[in-house]
Amino acid sequence: MKEGFKTEDLAELLLLPKELRGLGPEDAERAEHEACEGLDRQQLEARVVELSKYLAMGRLHAKARLEQALLSRLEAAEAESLKDLGEALQRTMEEREASAAKEMEDLEAALAIQHEEVVKRAEEEAHAEGQAMLQREMAQLQTHAQEVLTEERCQRLREVVAHNRGLTALEGVLSQDATLVQRARAHNRLAVSVLGLEEAVVAGRGAHAELEAVKESASQSDEFVHQLFAQLPKRSADLCNS
Repeated sequence: MKEGFKTEDLAELLLLPKELRGLGPEDAERAEHEACEGLDRQQLEARVVELSKYLAMGRLHAKARLEQALLSRLEAAEAESLKDLGEALQRTMEEREASAAKEMEDLEAALAIQHEEVVKRAEEEAHAEGQAMLQREMAQLQTHAQEVLTEERCQRLREVVAHNRGLTALEGVLSQDATLVQRARAHNRLAVSVLGLEEAVVAGRGAHAELEAVKESASQSDEFVHQLFAQLPKRSADLCNS
């Protein structure tokens, strides 16, 4: 259809003689003259009848054959167009599939990145939440430990206070005992000093040293005796010296 009907096609459609097909009008006329030069009258008449038949048949069937030829050409052109259309659709489909595959790859890559970011964010949030929970638990444990330590310290403090009270009482008792011991020792020393003074007086020797020893012992052990010796008349002291 793109190239139209050729001369041979039209000649065949018009049912022209084979020897005239493909020739132009002048060439066909010249060829026919050359072909008829050696013919007699009867042969010429027969040729005229033959050409008339070709012409009548061509006129009679030319339209139908032309329509049939056109229909065939149209069908061929339609088939060719459908083929081209199918190829175009195939190419378009392949291009769209390639584009869709590329878009799918890009989408999968974007989803992978997004998934990685979501997972990373979730891990960070879980880590932060775990750290916060750990810190809360540590704070609770520290508070509990502090409470236990405080309670233990209070218990120990009560024990220490009780023990300290016992030690204080013991120290008081021991201090009283020590005072009694010191007083007893002082009284013993006073008694020894008095016996020494008595022996010196009985022996008739000077008892000045013994008298001073008695006064010293009395000042440390018995305030009453010390005052008593302090109030002795000077003559008594002179007697002890003589």
